[in-house]
Parts: sequence; structure tokens; C-alpha cells
Amino acid sequence: MTNEGLNKLLSIITENKGSKHHISKLSELALNLAENNMVDDDFKEQLFHIIRKKVKSESDPSVYGTDYSDHYALFKMYKKGIGVKKNPKAALNSLIKMVKKGDKNAAREIIFSYRDGNTELNIKANKEKMIDWCFKTAEYNCPLGLYFLAHQSAGKEVPPFYDLGVSKSLPLAIKCLKELTKYAYIDCDIAWDFDFTLRKYTIPLCEEIDEHNLICDIENDLWNYTHHTQLKDGSPDIVGYLLNLLGTLYLELNDYQNAKETFKKAMVHESLPAIINLSEMYHYGLGSSKDEEQAFTLKKRIADLVLYEKPSLKFNSYNDEKLNFFEIVISVAEAYRYGIGVQQSLSTALEYYSQIKNDFWVLKSYDTLQKEITNRAIDEIIETVKSKTKVS
Repeated sequence: MTNEGLNKLLSIITENKGSKHHISKLSELALNLAENNMVDDDFKEQLFHIIRKKVKSESDPSVYGTDYSDHYALFKMYKKGIGVKKNPKAALNSLIKMVKKGDKNAAREIIFSYRDGNTELNIKANKEKMIDWCFKTAEYNCPLGLYFLAHQSAGKEVPPFYDLGVSKSLPLAIKCLKELTKYAYIDCDIAWDFDFTLRKYTIPLCEEIDEHNLICDIENDLWNYTHHTQLKDGSPDIVGYLLNLLGTLYLELNDYQNAKETFKKAMVHESLPAIINLSEMYHYGLGSSKDEEQAFTLKKRIADLVLYEKPSLKFNSYNDEKLNFFEIVISVAEAYRYGIGVQQSLSTALEYYSQIKNDFWVLKSYDTLQKEITNRAIDEIIETVKSKTKVS
């Protein structure tokens, strides 16, 4: 860029000429130029003083809608020594301020700094502090670290980009899940955190830069700001999923009372796996005497949902809970056929078997063997009904 273009760039950033998004992207450009030594030391120093002044003059914004670009720039300049002497303590303070403002990338950086150590911030690897920061960042609307800490400590696999290096620990997993389910905002924020963690922010630098496009038409010509993957209608209730996971951990510890109470809470959040888990507890008499009637009622609730309301099976989007809907519906049909937990009714059993045959595409896992089971059951019931009719 020419000196005139660089001066204009600094002037626009200083005077905040344009939209917040416009200024944010110009600041990012200026930082990239400085970081890649495409400008002289005078430009770097001017940029540092402009950014520091803007950060100091800011009033504390609300958590949502916060613009992090100036704070991130100041953090990076202290850490890398851009326009100022390297200052790990000041860089860490800037990073913590970003976390407290709800910055997703800052949350991930501080968690991984304590996982691996970070010489630029004078941080030594410390597992306990890493875990503490997973909890702290969740308090500031950045729950993804705690989300994966809960899963990994529960013995589940997590994506490589969020491997926290912890071993299975049910007490820790339970503590994480109990904390996570306190937050009403978690559904949206888990989705946003995935988005912020995986998305690339860095503006690519080119050998030849069109100053007019960068400064005047930046919003329209260079950046596509539509990458956000917000939760869509019909997406899973993550709190329900987490509560169900918590319930399964209580089951693993044979804490049946807490398991049952937690599954009931998960049901409020439309967790289908929780309904099945609670049904199984009643069926096997875990924590109380067997109650086939309760077990049947719960399974019928899901069977009717699958056959008549045809849900989008939404709960599989964020977890590995794969329910075999064929087995659930067939168990309800068999309950009516043999009178298990409900008054025997061959006509109702036949209705459920017929629905399985007619709507097998909803069940997804319906295969040749299951089709044979269904057809055989229908034939046997029809023969039984005919036999009873002849006798009467």
C-alpha cells in the first residue's frame, strides 16, 4: 500500500468512520500488515497507540453484541511485540478481558494455553488450571470447553480440535454436566461456539492490494459475513441431551434415585433417549420395584411420536445417541399382543404392526429381517383372531 493509503487506513480506524463491522475489518487489515512486516515501525507504533486508546476509552459493553477486534489486536500486539515491547503479562490480561466479554476464540486460547503451556504468555502447562478455565469460560457465555470436558471425562470421544487430554472421571463429568445445565443460553451458545472455533477470521494478504476496494467497498467486495450456523428450527435441545448424559452417568454409578430424577428433567427438554432410559429403569426395577405399566406408557409415547407425528430425529445432530426405533415400536406392539404393562388387545397390536409396515421409512433401521418379523407377527395375529372367531 502507498503511504497515502496507510495514512488513510489509520485515519479511518482512529475516527471510527463507518459501521462497526467496517472499522473492525480495517483494524484487522492494519494488524495483518503490521504482523507481516509490510509496514514500517512508525506505522506499527501508531497503530498500537490507536488501539490501546480505543480499548481504554471503551465503556463495558453487554456480553452479547460485543466487538472483540480491538481487544484481540491489543492482545496480539503485546504478545508478539508489534509496535510495543513484548509484554506477556499485559497480553494475558487482555486475553482474560476478552474472555470476560464472551469471546469464543479467547476462551479456547486460554484453555489450551494451560493444557499445553504458552511461552509467549509465560504460562506453564497445568491440568487443574485448564479445568478451572473450562468452568470460568462457561460463566462468560463460552461453554464449549466445559462441554467437551464433560464428554471426555465421561469417557466419550471428542473432536481432535478440542481434545483436552483428560482421562475418564465420572465425578468430574457429573460436576461439568451439572454446571452446564444451569445455563439457559447453552443451546444457542454451543452452536455459536462451534461456529467461532472452526471459522477462519484472518484476512488473506495479497501482493497487490486494491486500496479503493479495501477502504471504500470492504463490506460488499471482500468479506462474506454469512457463515454463522445458528441452531435451526427442529434442532436438538442440548440441555436435554446433557441431562440424559448425566442420568446415564448416575446409572453407571448405580445412583438410581438421581438417575431417575435427571431423566425426568431431560424429558421436559424433549430428550427421547431419556424417555427410553427411564422406561428401562421401570422395566428392570432399578431403584424401585418393577413397573411394567410405567415402562409401557413411556415407550408408547415415543412409538406414537415416531409413527404419527414423524419427528425429524433431531437429537442425533449433536451426539451419538442412536435409538433403534423399530425395536421401540415393536415392543409396544408386542406389549398389546401379550398384555405386558397394558390390557391385551390384538386389534391394537395389529394396528401397530401395520403402521410399522406402512411407515417403515420413518424408522430408518427397518431391514429385511425386521420386515419378516413384522409380516410374521401380522399373519400370526390374523390367524389367532380367525381362530377365536371360529370358536365363538
